[in-house]
Amino acid sequence: MDLSIKSDIGSQRLAVSGVINSSGAGQLLDAVVAACLQAPGETLVVDLTGVTHVTRAGVRGLVIAAKLAQYQNGALKIIGSRPSVDQALSRLGYNHLFKHKPETEERRAILMHKAS
Repeated sequence: MDLSIKSDIGSQRLAVSGVINSSGAGQLLDAVVAACLQAPGETLVVDLTGVTHVTRAGVRGLVIAAKLAQYQNGALKIIGSRPSVDQALSRLGYNHLFKHKPETEERRAILMHKAS
């Protein structure tokens, strides 16, 4: 799993790629909690465009960050998630915690074009 963090006025942006599972859960938890604490009351945007798979253990950091953001009158917004990741979040019962904008085929095509 790879992480990159970018700060903008009014929001923190965290891009995650690879597999979010138990081996990367601690790193993800540290990053999302730190981002929430650095910008209380703001929106933490987590870009999952590069994530291919998630597990319950891996999603734990996102759940904790979403609850922390809500407690601080902020929000956690997930963008760019693939259908398989959306299904996993839904199956695990965590969708209600996140502002969520799944990846569309059009957006995926644009991102693939930019990467080439």
